[in-house]
Amino acid sequence: MFNGVYMAINPIHKKAVMSRLPDRNIYSTRWLQVIDLSSERALGSLATTRKVIDCDGITVMLGRWKQGTSDAADLLGKQLGRPVVRPVPALFGREVNQAVERSDQFRAHKPIVLLDNLALYEVETRNQTAARELAQNIVNDTKAEGLIIDMVSEMLYPSLLTLEIAKLIKTKSQDGVVALGIEAEQEINRVWDSLTFGSEKTIGFFGGKRLTGPGGSFELLKMMLPRVKQALIDGSMLYPFLAASPRIFTDRDPLAGKRGPGELEAEIAAARLLLKDHGDKFVFPPCAFGTGDDWIGLALSEIRSEGVMVAFVKGSFDLVEGEKKTTEVVLEHLSRLAGRGKKIMSFGPEIRFALARRPEMEKFFTFTSKIVIQELLSRQTLPGIEMLSEGLL
Repeated sequence: MFNGVYMAINPIHKKAVMSRLPDRNIYSTRWLQVIDLSSERALGSLATTRKVIDCDGITVMLGRWKQGTSDAADLLGKQLGRPVVRPVPALFGREVNQAVERSDQFRAHKPIVLLDNLALYEVETRNQTAARELAQNIVNDTKAEGLIIDMVSEMLYPSLLTLEIAKLIKTKSQDGVVALGIEAEQEINRVWDSLTFGSEKTIGFFGGKRLTGPGGSFELLKMMLPRVKQALIDGSMLYPFLAASPRIFTDRDPLAGKRGPGELEAEIAAARLLLKDHGDKFVFPPCAFGTGDDWIGLALSEIRSEGVMVAFVKGSFDLVEGEKKTTEVVLEHLSRLAGRGKKIMSFGPEIRFALARRPEMEKFFTFTSKIVIQELLSRQTLPGIEMLSEGLL
């Protein structure tokens, strides 16, 4: 039977996945659990309460540090008689470990760790040591020999943390890493036959698209990792984009039905020209998923490299009259980058809607799609990309 940790669960996935796992009581047999909380409403739900009760050890709640989320976590902690820990991002791994060490009755206390999505992002991109330390803590504390990660489509995975965990687990066991990025039960029905527990092969899905195989996103990840590692060393770029949302990461372009004749081909041609002229200076900032718009602003404010920037922009871009929203801040920063000679490639309908309010910026953008980028990467068009050995994960 698969021996590991089940992370980041939401009610839809719980019903679908639990009905097919070998052990229906997987929650009660694990020492650590991570719950994604995209809204404070999830904290107050019976399903969330049940998940926390079923967890034998630490519960890590990933959410946005809004007052409502914090209050709900406190309330839940009081109801269940468990302490709530709010770690400093860079010390996350250490503080989770200390939460365990502070009590001889670790299983009885079952601390709840409330971690902001942005804090997790900072752990993973700004402090690789912290990510490695946290990975070691998770693997040690949970006695994990395998890992299931449910991306919940709105989370930024695979991350440095995920990769560190994967490497640690791979050295201990023949089990691989299974990543589920699946929105609904019918998706799990469709792909379930491909999942293998306890095998040597690492498999997974991102938004319903298989990771393994020619042109799959796993191949894309392997190609990008060397550049990511170097970028983290010299600060020339931040985290690479890997789509987690089924709205994007599918076999067909989600906007294809709205394009005019030849428009997609024109975008592909533009992307190839851009890559040909500036392919050695690409920057891949993180992407915002759902409520994580702030990640865009944080990423763009840290980019120091020169040349072409590929701004994979997705998220909720609601501009409110009289209020300067994140989107406008991002657009202003993009404008400054463009003013320094950067070309900006973007995809996704949201940025188009935002630009409708800032038409003067349209000249800086070249619109393309995830499909284009994946095609170019799968052909190793970008200079300097080297394939990683199969033994990395």
